[in-house]
Amino acid sequence: MTDVIQAPGMGHNQPDPLEMEKKNQKWDRWAKKRTFVRALEGTYSHLYKTLKEEKRVYSLTPAGQAALDERLTEGPLPWMNPEAAEGHGAFRQALGQLVMAAKQVANSGNPQLIESAATILNDARRKLYQLLAEA
Repeated sequence: MTDVIQAPGMGHNQPDPLEMEKKNQKWDRWAKKRTFVRALEGTYSHLYKTLKEEKRVYSLTPAGQAALDERLTEGPLPWMNPEAAEGHGAFRQALGQLVMAAKQVANSGNPQLIESAATILNDARRKLYQLLAEA
């Protein structure tokens, strides 16, 4: 029976002797790359900081300037003429004015004024929900 079954050879059920070397090669490549990147970060960090601190300048392309000139001949732009707001624009404008007025009341520091403003705002909220319920 021993002539049919062969004894296991060298390295049977043994780890690959080159496995650790392969892992070390990967680690060495990564470490070299990381060292190089860190060196670059130090080299160019002053340039990066100055670029981040500088003000950005934007300008229109000639096509953009032509489109703007054409649009201005049609009339004022919507954000330049608040009285011309319609639909959502008018709603947004009214809401913005309401918020500004509420902030001014809050900044006044007068407790009676703040309490009166809170009552007015609560009434306005109720009326808006009533409007939704009726629609």
